[in-house]
Amino acid sequence: MPRPASIIPPSLRSACTHPLSVFLLGCILTTFGIFVLRAELRRNDALRFDRHTERILVAISNRLAEYDRIARAGLGLFAASQHVDRHKWKTFVESLHLDNLPGMIGFGFLERIPSDQLPSYVQRMRSGGATMFELHLLPGNSVVAPNDDRLVISYLEPQQTNAAAIGLDLSGNTEIRKTAQRAVKEDRPIITPKLTTLNGQPSQASAILLAPVYSDYAPGQLENHRSAILKGWVYLPLVFERVLGDVAASKVAEVDFQVFDGNSTNQEALLFDSLSKRPRVANASAAPALSTIRSFDFAGRSWAIHIAARPEF
Repeated sequence: MPRPASIIPPSLRSACTHPLSVFLLGCILTTFGIFVLRAELRRNDALRFDRHTERILVAISNRLAEYDRIARAGLGLFAASQHVDRHKWKTFVESLHLDNLPGMIGFGFLERIPSDQLPSYVQRMRSGGATMFELHLLPGNSVVAPNDDRLVISYLEPQQTNAAAIGLDLSGNTEIRKTAQRAVKEDRPIITPKLTTLNGQPSQASAILLAPVYSDYAPGQLENHRSAILKGWVYLPLVFERVLGDVAASKVAEVDFQVFDGNSTNQEALLFDSLSKRPRVANASAAPALSTIRSFDFAGRSWAIHIAARPEF
Protein backbone atom coordinates (compact mmCIF):
# COMPACT_ATOMS: atom_id res chain seq x y z
CA MET A 1 0.00 0.00 0.00
CA PRO A 2 1.55 3.39 -0.93
CA ARG A 3 2.57 5.71 1.95
CA PRO A 4 0.61 8.96 2.24
CA ALA A 5 2.34 12.08 1.01
CA SER A 6 3.87 14.26 3.72
CA ILE A 7 2.16 17.59 4.37
CA ILE A 8 5.50 19.18 5.31
CA PRO A 9 7.17 20.87 2.33
CA PRO A 10 10.41 19.17 1.29
CA SER A 11 12.49 22.28 1.93
CA LEU A 12 11.20 22.61 5.52
CA ARG A 13 11.45 18.81 6.05
CA SER A 14 15.05 19.00 5.05
CA ALA A 15 15.70 21.96 7.36
CA CYS A 16 14.10 20.18 10.30
CA THR A 17 16.64 17.38 10.03
CA HIS A 18 19.46 19.82 10.72
CA PRO A 19 20.19 20.08 14.50
CA LEU A 20 20.68 23.85 14.47
CA SER A 21 17.43 24.38 12.63
CA VAL A 22 15.61 22.23 15.15
CA PHE A 23 17.12 24.24 18.01
CA LEU A 24 16.20 27.61 16.44
CA LEU A 25 12.68 26.45 15.69
CA GLY A 26 12.31 25.34 19.31
CA CYS A 27 13.54 28.75 20.54
CA ILE A 28 11.07 30.54 18.30
CA LEU A 29 8.17 28.40 19.45
CA THR A 30 9.19 28.77 23.11
CA THR A 31 9.50 32.54 22.80
CA PHE A 32 6.15 32.75 21.10
CA GLY A 33 4.61 30.58 23.82
CA ILE A 34 6.06 32.78 26.56
CA PHE A 35 4.76 35.88 24.78
CA VAL A 36 1.25 34.40 24.53
CA LEU A 37 1.35 33.28 28.18
CA ARG A 38 2.47 36.69 29.40
CA ALA A 39 -0.20 38.41 27.33
CA GLU A 40 -2.81 36.12 28.86
CA LEU A 41 -1.50 36.81 32.38
CA ARG A 42 -1.59 40.56 31.72
CA ARG A 43 -5.14 40.27 30.45
CA ASN A 44 -6.18 38.31 33.52
CA ASP A 45 -4.46 40.84 35.81
CA ALA A 46 -6.25 43.69 34.04
CA LEU A 47 -9.59 41.95 34.46
CA ARG A 48 -8.89 41.27 38.15
CA PHE A 49 -7.82 44.89 38.65
CA ASP A 50 -11.02 46.11 36.97
CA ARG A 51 -13.08 43.94 39.33
CA HIS A 52 -11.25 45.37 42.33
CA THR A 53 -11.78 48.90 40.99
CA GLU A 54 -15.52 48.38 40.61
CA ARG A 55 -15.72 46.81 44.07
CA ILE A 56 -14.10 49.86 45.65
CA LEU A 57 -16.29 52.30 43.73
CA VAL A 58 -19.42 50.41 44.76
CA ALA A 59 -18.28 50.33 48.41
CA ILE A 60 -17.65 54.10 48.40
CA SER A 61 -20.98 54.74 46.70
CA ASN A 62 -22.85 52.58 49.20
CA ARG A 63 -21.20 54.27 52.15
CA LEU A 64 -21.99 57.77 50.91
CA ALA A 65 -25.56 56.75 50.08
CA GLU A 66 -26.03 56.04 53.79
CA TYR A 67 -25.19 59.65 54.64
CA ASP A 68 -27.55 60.90 51.96
CA ARG A 69 -30.26 58.66 53.43
CA ILE A 70 -29.62 60.06 56.93
CA ALA A 71 -29.83 63.64 55.62
CA ARG A 72 -33.15 62.93 53.92
CA ALA A 73 -34.46 61.29 57.09
CA GLY A 74 -33.74 64.57 58.88
CA LEU A 75 -35.66 66.45 56.21
CA GLY A 76 -38.53 64.04 56.72
CA LEU A 77 -38.65 64.84 60.43
CA PHE A 78 -38.98 68.56 59.75
CA ALA A 79 -41.57 67.98 57.02
CA ALA A 80 -43.70 65.84 59.34
CA SER A 81 -43.41 68.07 62.42
CA GLN A 82 -44.99 71.38 63.28
CA HIS A 83 -41.99 72.21 65.42
CA VAL A 84 -38.64 70.49 66.03
CA ASP A 85 -36.95 71.52 69.28
CA ARG A 86 -33.69 70.28 70.75
CA HIS A 87 -35.41 67.47 72.68
CA LYS A 88 -37.26 66.15 69.63
CA TRP A 89 -34.08 66.31 67.58
CA LYS A 90 -32.15 64.41 70.25
CA THR A 91 -34.76 61.65 70.39
CA PHE A 92 -34.84 61.42 66.60
CA VAL A 93 -31.05 61.15 66.24
CA GLU A 94 -30.83 58.53 68.99
CA SER A 95 -33.37 56.42 67.07
CA LEU A 96 -31.03 56.33 64.07
CA HIS A 97 -28.22 54.55 65.99
CA LEU A 98 -25.59 56.56 64.19
CA ASP A 99 -22.80 55.00 66.24
CA ASN A 100 -23.10 52.08 63.81
CA LEU A 101 -22.25 54.36 60.86
CA PRO A 102 -18.51 55.18 60.57
CA GLY A 103 -17.57 58.80 60.00
CA MET A 104 -20.62 60.38 61.60
CA ILE A 105 -19.23 62.72 64.21
CA GLY A 106 -22.56 64.46 64.56
CA PHE A 107 -25.95 65.16 63.04
CA GLY A 108 -27.47 68.57 63.49
CA PHE A 109 -29.53 71.50 62.33
CA LEU A 110 -27.88 74.63 60.92
CA GLU A 111 -30.44 77.37 61.39
CA ARG A 112 -30.85 80.46 59.23
CA ILE A 113 -31.23 83.52 61.48
CA PRO A 114 -31.92 87.00 60.03
CA SER A 115 -29.44 89.37 61.61
CA ASP A 116 -32.17 91.50 63.22
CA GLN A 117 -33.59 88.42 64.98
CA LEU A 118 -30.41 87.31 66.75
CA PRO A 119 -31.47 88.51 70.23
CA SER A 120 -34.85 86.76 70.04
CA TYR A 121 -33.16 83.63 68.68
CA VAL A 122 -30.77 83.46 71.64
CA GLN A 123 -33.69 83.93 74.03
CA ARG A 124 -35.65 81.19 72.27
CA MET A 125 -32.76 78.73 72.57
CA ARG A 126 -32.28 79.49 76.27
CA SER A 127 -35.95 79.17 77.09
CA GLY A 128 -35.98 75.87 75.19
CA GLY A 129 -33.60 74.29 77.69
CA ALA A 130 -30.15 75.42 76.51
CA THR A 131 -29.83 77.86 79.43
CA MET A 132 -26.15 78.63 78.75
CA PHE A 133 -26.61 79.10 75.00
CA GLU A 134 -24.29 81.69 73.44
CA LEU A 135 -23.51 82.72 69.89
CA HIS A 136 -19.88 82.52 68.80
CA LEU A 137 -18.18 83.13 65.47
CA LEU A 138 -15.75 80.86 63.71
CA PRO A 139 -12.16 81.75 64.64
CA GLY A 140 -10.03 83.11 61.84
CA ASN A 141 -12.89 83.92 59.44
CA SER A 142 -13.81 87.29 58.00
CA VAL A 143 -16.40 89.38 59.80
CA VAL A 144 -19.95 88.78 58.60
CA ALA A 145 -21.71 91.74 57.00
CA PRO A 146 -24.23 93.30 59.45
CA ASN A 147 -27.30 92.54 57.32
CA ASP A 148 -26.32 89.01 56.30
CA ASP A 149 -28.30 86.06 57.59
CA ARG A 150 -26.45 83.99 60.16
CA LEU A 151 -25.96 80.24 59.82
CA VAL A 152 -25.94 78.93 63.38
CA ILE A 153 -25.65 75.36 64.66
CA SER A 154 -28.77 75.10 66.80
CA TYR A 155 -28.69 71.34 67.43
CA LEU A 156 -25.89 68.82 67.06
CA GLU A 157 -26.05 65.30 68.44
CA PRO A 158 -24.49 63.68 70.32
CA GLN A 159 -24.26 66.75 72.54
CA GLN A 160 -21.63 65.31 74.85
CA THR A 161 -19.02 65.30 72.07
CA ASN A 162 -20.28 68.39 70.20
CA ALA A 163 -21.18 70.80 73.00
CA ALA A 164 -18.59 73.38 71.92
CA ALA A 165 -20.15 73.59 68.45
CA ILE A 166 -23.66 74.49 69.63
CA GLY A 167 -24.26 78.17 68.87
CA LEU A 168 -21.38 78.34 66.38
CA ASP A 169 -22.07 80.83 63.56
CA LEU A 170 -20.69 79.37 60.33
CA SER A 171 -21.74 82.25 58.10
CA GLY A 172 -18.18 83.62 58.04
CA ASN A 173 -16.93 80.55 56.17
CA THR A 174 -17.22 81.33 52.45
CA GLU A 175 -17.31 77.71 51.30
CA ILE A 176 -20.03 76.75 53.78
CA ARG A 177 -22.14 79.78 52.90
CA LYS A 178 -21.81 79.14 49.15
CA THR A 179 -22.70 75.48 49.60
CA ALA A 180 -25.74 76.37 51.72
CA GLN A 181 -26.94 78.83 49.07
CA ARG A 182 -26.40 76.28 46.30
CA ALA A 183 -28.41 73.65 48.22
CA VAL A 184 -31.36 76.06 48.23
CA LYS A 185 -30.85 77.03 44.60
CA GLU A 186 -30.81 73.39 43.45
CA ASP A 187 -33.19 72.17 46.18
CA ARG A 188 -31.14 69.12 47.14
CA PRO A 189 -28.38 68.02 49.50
CA ILE A 190 -24.99 69.52 48.58
CA ILE A 191 -21.59 68.75 50.09
CA THR A 192 -18.93 71.40 50.67
CA PRO A 193 -15.47 71.35 49.12
CA LYS A 194 -12.65 70.03 51.29
CA LEU A 195 -12.47 71.67 54.72
CA THR A 196 -9.60 71.59 57.21
CA THR A 197 -11.63 72.95 60.13
CA LEU A 198 -14.80 71.40 61.44
CA ASN A 199 -17.13 72.80 64.09
CA GLY A 200 -14.59 75.54 64.67
CA GLN A 201 -11.69 73.17 65.34
CA PRO A 202 -8.76 72.04 63.15
CA SER A 203 -9.64 68.78 61.47
CA GLN A 204 -8.38 66.13 59.14
CA ALA A 205 -9.77 66.41 55.61
CA SER A 206 -13.50 66.84 56.05
CA ALA A 207 -16.68 68.23 54.49
CA ILE A 208 -20.24 69.11 55.48
CA LEU A 209 -23.36 67.75 53.81
CA LEU A 210 -26.15 70.35 53.85
CA ALA A 211 -29.81 69.75 52.92
CA PRO A 212 -32.29 72.68 52.96
CA VAL A 213 -35.23 72.73 55.41
CA TYR A 214 -38.33 74.84 54.70
CA SER A 215 -41.25 75.95 56.83
CA ASP A 216 -43.90 75.16 54.20
CA TYR A 217 -42.49 73.17 51.34
CA ALA A 218 -44.04 71.75 48.22
CA PRO A 219 -42.02 70.21 45.36
CA GLY A 220 -41.55 72.47 42.37
CA GLN A 221 -41.58 75.76 44.23
CA LEU A 222 -39.53 78.52 42.64
CA GLU A 223 -36.16 79.42 44.14
CA ASN A 224 -37.27 82.85 45.39
CA HIS A 225 -40.19 81.26 47.24
CA ARG A 226 -37.94 78.56 48.72
CA SER A 227 -35.54 81.24 49.93
CA ALA A 228 -38.40 83.08 51.62
CA ILE A 229 -39.55 80.03 53.59
CA LEU A 230 -36.05 78.68 54.33
CA LYS A 231 -35.57 77.63 57.96
CA GLY A 232 -32.06 76.22 57.69
CA TRP A 233 -30.22 73.06 56.72
CA VAL A 234 -29.82 69.54 58.00
CA TYR A 235 -26.14 69.42 58.89
CA LEU A 236 -23.82 66.38 58.59
CA PRO A 237 -20.11 66.99 59.27
CA LEU A 238 -17.96 64.18 57.83
CA VAL A 239 -14.30 63.29 58.44
CA PHE A 240 -13.08 61.21 55.49
CA GLU A 241 -10.50 59.28 57.49
CA ARG A 242 -13.43 57.84 59.44
CA VAL A 243 -15.89 57.71 56.56
CA LEU A 244 -13.69 55.56 54.30
CA GLY A 245 -11.22 53.99 56.71
CA ASP A 246 -13.04 50.70 57.12
CA VAL A 247 -13.73 50.53 53.38
CA ALA A 248 -9.97 50.55 52.81
CA ALA A 249 -9.36 48.03 55.57
CA SER A 250 -11.97 45.49 54.55
CA LYS A 251 -12.52 45.53 50.81
CA VAL A 252 -9.46 44.73 48.69
CA ALA A 253 -5.98 43.96 49.97
CA GLU A 254 -4.29 44.10 46.57
CA VAL A 255 -5.06 47.70 45.61
CA ASP A 256 -4.88 51.13 47.23
CA PHE A 257 -7.05 54.14 46.52
CA GLN A 258 -6.95 57.87 47.06
CA VAL A 259 -9.88 60.27 46.93
CA PHE A 260 -9.32 63.87 45.81
CA ASP A 261 -11.67 66.84 45.96
CA GLY A 262 -12.51 68.06 42.47
CA ASN A 263 -10.75 66.81 39.35
CA SER A 264 -7.21 67.46 40.56
CA THR A 265 -4.93 64.83 42.09
CA ASN A 266 -2.75 67.37 43.88
CA GLN A 267 -1.95 66.62 47.51
CA GLU A 268 -3.76 69.80 48.56
CA ALA A 269 -6.99 68.22 47.30
CA LEU A 270 -6.46 64.86 49.03
CA LEU A 271 -9.46 63.72 51.06
CA PHE A 272 -8.43 60.16 51.85
CA ASP A 273 -5.51 57.79 51.26
CA SER A 274 -5.96 54.08 51.98
CA LEU A 275 -2.21 53.74 52.58
CA SER A 276 -2.79 55.40 55.94
CA LYS A 277 -4.64 52.23 56.98
CA ARG A 278 -2.01 49.73 55.79
CA PRO A 279 1.67 49.02 56.38
CA ARG A 280 3.85 50.05 53.46
CA VAL A 281 5.82 47.35 51.67
CA ALA A 282 9.53 47.56 50.88
CA ASN A 283 9.22 48.52 47.18
CA ALA A 284 6.18 50.74 47.55
CA SER A 285 7.98 53.61 45.80
CA ALA A 286 7.90 51.75 42.46
CA ALA A 287 5.30 52.90 39.94
CA PRO A 288 2.20 50.66 40.11
CA ALA A 289 1.83 48.17 37.28
CA LEU A 290 -1.89 48.99 37.00
CA SER A 291 -3.70 52.18 37.92
CA THR A 292 -6.72 54.22 36.93
CA ILE A 293 -8.40 57.52 37.79
CA ARG A 294 -12.18 57.53 37.96
CA SER A 295 -14.50 60.52 38.33
CA PHE A 296 -17.06 60.15 41.10
CA ASP A 297 -20.01 62.45 41.82
CA PHE A 298 -21.69 62.84 45.18
CA ALA A 299 -24.14 65.50 46.39
CA GLY A 300 -23.21 68.04 43.76
CA ARG A 301 -19.45 67.57 44.08
CA SER A 302 -17.05 65.73 41.73
CA TRP A 303 -14.14 63.78 43.17
CA ALA A 304 -11.21 62.05 41.46
CA ILE A 305 -10.52 58.54 42.74
CA HIS A 306 -7.06 57.16 41.99
CA ILE A 307 -6.85 53.37 42.28
CA ALA A 308 -3.53 51.55 41.96
CA ALA A 309 -2.34 47.97 42.28
CA ARG A 310 -0.09 47.29 45.25
CA PRO A 311 3.39 45.82 44.63
CA GLU A 312 2.18 42.39 45.72
CA PHE A 313 -0.67 42.41 43.14
